[in-house]
Amino acid sequence: MKKPKHAPAARGRALLLVMIVAAAMVLGACSFSTTMSYTFTVSTGDEIKVSLDTTDGYWLAEEDSTFSVEKDDEVVLQGIFLNEEMYNEYMDRAKSGDITVISEGSQGDNPYFYYQAEVSSGTTNQILLWINDSQTGIMLASLSPREDVEPAFERLSFSKE
Repeated sequence: MKKPKHAPAARGRALLLVMIVAAAMVLGACSFSTTMSYTFTVSTGDEIKVSLDTTDGYWLAEEDSTFSVEKDDEVVLQGIFLNEEMYNEYMDRAKSGDITVISEGSQGDNPYFYYQAEVSSGTTNQILLWINDSQTGIMLASLSPREDVEPAFERLSFSKE
């Protein structure tokens, strides 16, 4: 029995289709993310790198040795650098005040203390974080709701350079 003349062309199209489907599956399995960062030389003498996963509309901005995390042109978190004395003062004030502790833990190797406090302008979310192997702490603060603050905080990373 003779094979039809169109068989090689049909096999070629089928192979091409299989390759396209396989490529689409590989690309679909990949996740793409972008990151931006700033490295600050802070008053303690440390160089601290602040990085943010900027996928889904997040943005990292800096001004006058402070930084902020923005989403959809709204500031979600603002951060300042602290020396050890300032960090300890903020921590003592937080733990002796009328606060609601949200969580304590580590982000990477950096321990943090996350709490809410009532201030004249509303409920503030505050996170005190100490940069491991440094002389530098960070205070992150926000009047945004927790459901906005927590994803922004999870996208941040800090390191001593």
